[in-house]
Amino acid sequence: MKNENFEEKERLEMDSFAILFDSFRCNRNCPYCIAKNDHKFDFDCKENYDNLDKIFEGFRKENIHFKRAVFFGNGEPTLYPYSILKKCFDSIIANKDLFGEIEFYTSGLIFEDIKKFNLFNDSITKYGIKTTFVICMASLDLEKDREILGQKNKYFNEQFERAHNIKLSLCLTSFLNLDTLRKDLLDIATKYPNIKIFYFKKLRPGHKTTTPQYKWVKKYAFDKEQILKVKPMINQIFKTEEILSQKTLKYDSSEIGRRHLVFAQNRLCDFEENEIEVSQIREKILNKEFGLYV
Repeated sequence: MKNENFEEKERLEMDSFAILFDSFRCNRNCPYCIAKNDHKFDFDCKENYDNLDKIFEGFRKENIHFKRAVFFGNGEPTLYPYSILKKCFDSIIANKDLFGEIEFYTSGLIFEDIKKFNLFNDSITKYGIKTTFVICMASLDLEKDREILGQKNKYFNEQFERAHNIKLSLCLTSFLNLDTLRKDLLDIATKYPNIKIFYFKKLRPGHKTTTPQYKWVKKYAFDKEQILKVKPMINQIFKTEEILSQKTLKYDSSEIGRRHLVFAQNRLCDFEENEIEVSQIREKILNKEFGLYV
């Protein structure tokens, strides 16, 4: 039996509903990120996800839908126990009509954990909702990328090749060789046809100017002027190359945070982690009260 309130309210579609896994432990040492592989894994067994189904019930009542459900963390989500990931995954699947697709942000570690990888990768064949694995790179030279990001593992493995959908997020930094970018993109697109999206990401330095992360971003990341210069060139590559034109090209959006919600520490929040009730969402969007995530 359908909820009458669900029928009465106009459908509201938001960009994403993200489940945040709080631990800062990661298998990488990305210089622009505070998550490190020397962090003690601070998973707290008291951390729970029991409110997920209640929140989804609220979304259904308010007729709120999302383009994607996102699994991401302060560190690497794959480090969380299978039971936790499956609990969240099962809740999404049970309410899959609320979501267009699933995205799983990873350092690449999930491609080394076959059980966790299969849970998400099989979502399209078992449940009719696709999962896209999102990986961030600083260089298309794989060995150079591993060196910059402190990545010990070679995740371009059999599972990587088996993944149905991959989004490759490339940091716009001085490590991206613009002279060979066309060849590098063609090479990786040809070798890995399951990379559906190339996403060019602007790194933001944050507000604490004394941190190593801030200093690294200021030193190596493209500023706004450099990005404006490189965009036409990248667009031209995608327009003229048949292999790349079949894929989607995206840029970092300054509007991130406007229509995104986060589930963190068993609470529903906006992207600045301000707690919010489901019943408040429609009004807050109408009044443009959602803050930017910068």
